[in-house]
This record gives sequence, structure tokens and C-alpha cells, in this order.
Amino acid sequence: MKLERIEKRIEDYYNNQAVGQSHLKKLFYLKNPMDIFKEEKISKESFFRIGSAVDALITCGNDYFYNKFRIIDENNKATDKVKLVVEKVAELVQPSFLDTNILELQHYQEEILSACVELEYQSNWKQETKVNSILEKGSEYFELLQLSKLYTILSSEEYSIVQACVDRLLNGKYTSHLFNGQELFQIPLYFQKDNVDLKCLLDMIYVDHENKTFRVVDLKTTSKSVIDFKDSFSKFGYNIQLWLYSYALSLHYKELGLSDYEQLTPMLIVVSTTYLKEPASYFELTEVQLDNGGYGDDFGNPGFKQIFDYYKYYQEHDYTEHKLIREQQGHFYL
Repeated sequence: MKLERIEKRIEDYYNNQAVGQSHLKKLFYLKNPMDIFKEEKISKESFFRIGSAVDALITCGNDYFYNKFRIIDENNKATDKVKLVVEKVAELVQPSFLDTNILELQHYQEEILSACVELEYQSNWKQETKVNSILEKGSEYFELLQLSKLYTILSSEEYSIVQACVDRLLNGKYTSHLFNGQELFQIPLYFQKDNVDLKCLLDMIYVDHENKTFRVVDLKTTSKSVIDFKDSFSKFGYNIQLWLYSYALSLHYKELGLSDYEQLTPMLIVVSTTYLKEPASYFELTEVQLDNGGYGDDFGNPGFKQIFDYYKYYQEHDYTEHKLIREQQGHFYL
């Protein structure tokens, strides 16, 4: 898989204005629908960084991973006050892959001095002394901040966890057979439903040429044991995601050369980021679970139909008032 091709495919997918399942789920659960327009910040929590890294290595390969991630351990030389000064300087410097100066704090001495004054860093010191102090204690931290604008930063400890997860997925006794060279990775699918442009980015399509079957496969990391994954499955509405992915694939499988193949229910391959000795496992959806992902279940849990209806409603009206409040004219029973 060539780096340029996979990067272009993923970049085009995220730049495409079609609607993805995560956007639909988020809108459905928002108390204030206007919040859907707020800029979404990428989570910097360790769990999400690790999960993203595992996914990148498995589905995109080493070249893609090292083009998107950096393994760096933060040094402890910078005090909290020094970090504040350096962060203020870093806010003023926009990174560029072509400009190595953006990693070197020494090129921004005027900005350092200005930040020292604003934050009252060592007010009694001479200007030169203040600047030299920040350069000595904060240069490595500045480089880390700048690199984090260009890459996802992993600590060496996090990277060790990533490697352990990847090894258990690719070589584990329960999951290695699912990575046998018959899979398709990072497949973007675009389609329409009720005149709405939708999109999906599939982690993986597993193709069994011997039995002439194929299915959607999604990789998941969990901070819990894999035996507790059912809780996460329900909490995060993964059945909705997999129903939509399977529906999209059912529209496009012929284009992928699978005309004579049967589509099976989707599967989740799960590995724990906490229980590092625990083997990776896989979960196959039943037809009932998949159907619930499309149309909801008897317990009031939504499916794709319900969250899609919310989206269409707000598109036809506006986002200033919650659907239920408007429909019930503000009248509720406790």
C-alpha cells in the first residue's frame, strides 16, 4: 500500500462534505443542537492516541504511521511557569513541515521576552537572563509543542503499549487468521440515502475467497478487558456504525470485485490497552444486533433510522430548538 495513495484517500475522505455516522450520533444526543457547529477538538487523552496508533499501524502500515506519529518523552526540566511562557510563544508560531526553525526556541527571543513580561516571569531579572533561562529550561518543551501541531505524540510507554496491541492482533492465537492477506484496508465509501450525501471509512473488509464471503471488520481498542466489551458496544452505539458500514458496502461490493460473494454480518476485533497479557478477541454481530443497529430495539435504544431522522429534521427546520421541545410545544410530563 503506497503511502501517497493511502494518505490521499484518507485526506479526501475527511475533506468530503458528506455526513458520517459519528456526526449523526453526536447530533442525536446533543441537548443543544446548535453545539454541532462548535469546532470539534481532537482528544489528546492517552487512550485515544493509543487506539489511533494501533489502527494506523494495522490498516495503513509503518510508513503512514511514522508520517503521522512521533515517539517523544517529555522532559521534566521545564517548571510550570516556564511552560506557560513557552506555550505563549508557541501560540504565535505556526508550524510548517518545510521550516525547521519552528522547532527551535532560540529563533523567537523577542517573543520570549514579551511572554515573560506578560506573565510576570522573574520580573526582577535582566532581560537577557530571563531569555536565557527560558531557552535553557524550555527548548525541549517548545519542540514538543511544535511537533504536536504536526504529529500525534506518543510517549515511549504509550508506544510500547501500541506495539503490544499490534502484536496480539496480528500474531494472537484467536485473531491472526483474520489478517492473512485477504483483507482490504481503509476503504472510503460514498453514497446517498433520502437525498443526503453520506460517507463511511471502513477499517477493513475481510474477504474469504475459499468460501466466497466478505464482511465489514472494525478494529477497536478498549481500556477494559475484552470480556467487558459488550458494555462499550452498547454505550457507543457500535451497532449503528456497523449497520451503516454494512449497508454502504452492500451498495459498493461489486465495484470491489466481490460480485459473486455473499456478505456476512460485520465483526469487531478488540484488543485491550490495559490488560497487555490478555489475547485479542473478535465479536461477530448477530442478524438481530445488526437489525437493531438499523432500526432500534425494543428497549428504546436508537438505530440508524432514528438518528438519521433527527438529522433530516434539523436540515429541514433549523438547529435553534431541540426536536422534542418543538414537537411537544414545550409540554412534558415528569
